[in-house]
Amino acid sequence: MSDRGNYMTTCSGGKFYPQDPRESDIKLDDIAHALSQLCRYGGHLKRFYSVAEHCIHICRAAPMEFKREALMHDASEAYLVDMPRPIKAMMPQYTVLEKGIERVIANKFRLRYPWPPEIKALDNAILLTEWNTLGCGDAEVLNIIGGNGEKPLGVTLRGWAPEVAKRLFIDEALMWVIGGLQ
Repeated sequence: MSDRGNYMTTCSGGKFYPQDPRESDIKLDDIAHALSQLCRYGGHLKRFYSVAEHCIHICRAAPMEFKREALMHDASEAYLVDMPRPIKAMMPQYTVLEKGIERVIANKFRLRYPWPPEIKALDNAILLTEWNTLGCGDAEVLNIIGGNGEKPLGVTLRGWAPEVAKRLFIDEALMWVIGGLQ
């Protein structure tokens, strides 16, 4: 343990300190790789569906002025994993870490933070699409986990293999996030 707390090793070989995240620790390739390997809903789906694909669909559906934040809205999960909403609600320390990492990611890529409300609306809309398409239970569960009557996003979920999701995430990031920095 260092003066920055405990660390994890990322796929690029770097060290990431969840309690003391810094912009220099954040790597686009680490984010794309981890999100492409991470299944939504704790893996409780009919087939594999990554956080990277989820972010890409939201980005593609977002209005032009929100594409950058839409793609990166779950980038902190590359370092914290995707926590299903009912569990996240019971773990306030996770939320503290998540917000700290989100802020550092937003600063690094010059994104608006906190995420605009339009991003949360898209996230809830795709939640309906995901659950109706890939869920293992009744869509009524959405009332319990925070659905607010949004309509499904209306995208086709592909279940891309991790290597495809990673490549597409990086392509979107180069177009919207990195391209937006220039």
